[in-house]
Amino acid sequence: MNLLISALLFASCARAETANIRAVQKNNEVVLIQRSTEPVESAEPALPDLSGKTAAELGADYISAVSNEEKIRLLDALQHATPKTERDLHILVALFLRDDASRDAAQRCLHRLPADAQEFGPYFLALINDEDSFLRIFGMNGALRLRYEPALKPIDKFTQERFPARRRTTQMLPKQANLWQLQFAALSTLTAWKGCEVLPLLLRKSQESPDVAGLAAAYCWPEAFDKFASWSRSSSSDNQEAAKIAWAAPVPLAALQSTLKKLLAIVLDRKEDPETRHRAAAKLGLAAGAEEIRLLLDKREKAIKDKDERTRLYIETAVFASHDERAIPLLEEYVRASPSATARAGALVQLRDMLPPERYEALLQERSRQDPDQENRSDLQRELAERLRAAQK
Repeated sequence: MNLLISALLFASCARAETANIRAVQKNNEVVLIQRSTEPVESAEPALPDLSGKTAAELGADYISAVSNEEKIRLLDALQHATPKTERDLHILVALFLRDDASRDAAQRCLHRLPADAQEFGPYFLALINDEDSFLRIFGMNGALRLRYEPALKPIDKFTQERFPARRRTTQMLPKQANLWQLQFAALSTLTAWKGCEVLPLLLRKSQESPDVAGLAAAYCWPEAFDKFASWSRSSSSDNQEAAKIAWAAPVPLAALQSTLKKLLAIVLDRKEDPETRHRAAAKLGLAAGAEEIRLLLDKREKAIKDKDERTRLYIETAVFASHDERAIPLLEEYVRASPSATARAGALVQLRDMLPPERYEALLQERSRQDPDQENRSDLQRELAERLRAAQK
């Protein structure tokens, strides 16, 4: 069998070595001629240059495109194009009504419209006054981009209508879902336009739909902080739902930092609601600087001495959320000693972006053999195999 395998390998090599020789019959003789060994260039056609096309041309090409690759290229080019004519806007509207991918690209392109292009204001106002909810939303986006003052009154009118349901769900009838989305879009537009001037409206509307609390947090975190904290402590399930969304909303770093003292006070207050302490700890970690991390580590030591396990856990939550290098030893301790399989896996995921690759892989190797949980070990072994395959490419 070994001889057979060797023969096959030899024959394969011989064929490869003579692949550039061909036999040609000349009269009564067979002549061997060597083929050219120059590499043959690929005959694939060059991709067309899209940089000179208008938004309207890119949008029209996308609508008629067949292959997914071509569609992706066209949408990528479109979102970097600047609309300049009403024809460009017509195409953007058509794409906005089409599907999620084209809607996102159309909005990105619209946001490149020059803010001083006030001549398009009446166009957007006409869309806002249309009967179609999606056309109204597109019109509000355009009016916001231009800060076209005549559009404020109809947008404000939409915000005064009541939400058709507390949350938008897939079980809603299309008309009801569209009305909900229109109402939320109007509030989003008005908040982005006028800022915390509309905070009373946002807080009131949060009682109709808790999703509005996310807008209040994103734009008015310092001004609404005390309200979010009180909602967290409330016995009302509606208030608690709104508080949960507010605490989870993305908040600008400067706004978070302005509430550092309040966040720390909640984290350290043993009488505070546990869920509120946990949410405050996550936000505190995102805003904490070097001095705050040093203070938190000192408070952690005190909590350990006082055998205050809850406070220690909340402080560690904040330290982990900070991604500060001083969190690494604590995370490694969790990976090796936490009784929770989920906590061990989560700590390792966080270390993936914090440790040098060699050190992380060594820890991965160790835990793939020693983690007490079979599912954890399987996941880690799978990750090791994937990293090995990636390194071999």
